[in-house]
Amino acid sequence: MTKPKLTYIWHMYHNQLVTAIFFPAPIKNRRITIKERKPPREHALRLRLLKKVKGKVSDKITTLVMQYYRNGRRYDLTDNKEFLALHKKECKNCPWDGVAIFTEVEPNTFVGGLFRNDKANNTSQT
Repeated sequence: MTKPKLTYIWHMYHNQLVTAIFFPAPIKNRRITIKERKPPREHALRLRLLKKVKGKVSDKITTLVMQYYRNGRRYDLTDNKEFLALHKKECKNCPWDGVAIFTEVEPNTFVGGLFRNDKANNTSQT
């Protein structure tokens, strides 16, 4: 069995800090999707932030990601301290606020598993 090629991508989606990808040419394909399907006002920011993680990712994290992948699940890396530190170093002038890259989303809009104002209010909507 061929081992899938794992690549970590910053801001593949507006509501994910980092995404573990197992298919070829993820950035090239995502750029095409952004240009074809996303609102023009979002293009510049999305395209600027979309890039491969350059720093070293620990074997522990990669093992977890692979275990989840084999079970048909995606490991949530959003609050991972290792990635938060790498993000601070690699993604300068980034509007990521812990939930999404677009801060102009209307209040009470569902973004990234939370309603937009939940993080600020420290409340949870279920």
